[in-house]
This record gives sequence, C-alpha cells and structure tokens, in this order.
Amino acid sequence: MTLRRFVLVLGAAALAVAAAAIAFSGTVVRADEAARLILDLGRTEAAPGLPLGRTSVSYTVEGRPHVADLYEIGTPAAALVLVPGAAATGKDDPRLVALANALVRARFLVLVPDLPRVRELRLSSRDASDVGDAVLYLAARPETPKRLG
Repeated sequence: MTLRRFVLVLGAAALAVAAAAIAFSGTVVRADEAARLILDLGRTEAAPGLPLGRTSVSYTVEGRPHVADLYEIGTPAAALVLVPGAAATGKDDPRLVALANALVRARFLVLVPDLPRVRELRLSSRDASDVGDAVLYLAARPETPKRLG
C-alpha cells in the first residue's frame, strides 16, 4: 500500500469514527477530542499517559459461553462492539488494542469479543451469532449508555 493510499484510508476511517461519535453523542464532539482521536488512530500502540482500562470478561447468552475484552475509563458517552478482523492474534492484535484504546479515550465503552474461528482464519455464520451475543451482553451491562453500536 502506498503512503498516499494509507493516509487516505486512515483519514476516511478517522472521519467515519468522528461521524459515529457525533451521531452517538447527540452533540458536536469538541475539536480537541476529535483531533486526539485522529492522532490516536494513527498509533500502533496505546497513547502515552493513557491508563489501559482493559478487562477480560466471561459471559453467557442463552447457554453459549463467550470471552471478550472490555475497555473502559470513566463514564462513557456511547458504547460499541469492536469486531476483530481475520488475524491469528484476534482480539489481542496490537492494532486492534490501539484502536480500542483510542475509542475509549474518545469516551466509548468498547467490547472486543474473542472469535476463535476468526483467529484460525476461518469465518462462519456462527461468528455473526457470537457478535450478536456480544451486543446483547454489552447492552445489558449497567454502565452501558443507551447509545450502542
């Protein structure tokens, strides 16, 4: 990927996240928060000085057991389920962890489910069910704001 294409993709991703933040928050995101989020999106590790609020959680939905990482700091304005891509490191991929931390810093509550088949680079319809279960679990948590994506 060329540098120009990378910058364009990163810029488009930043705009999408900023638009989501505005839509979920119901107010215009302050310029400093938006700028910090854009800078954080370019990182491959957690932002310096940002305490990691990453906790491993286990939950069951309709008898199906799951494991995920929950990222949280302070009172969130919105919540989302961040689905890992097809990578052997899954929810522990450093790029995904950096993205989750950037979203937490932008006042999101973030749940990253462990999807074993995705880590094995195999996708199935069961993964959609696992993601749906993650949304149900996150929605049921008391600290989850009404804005959930």
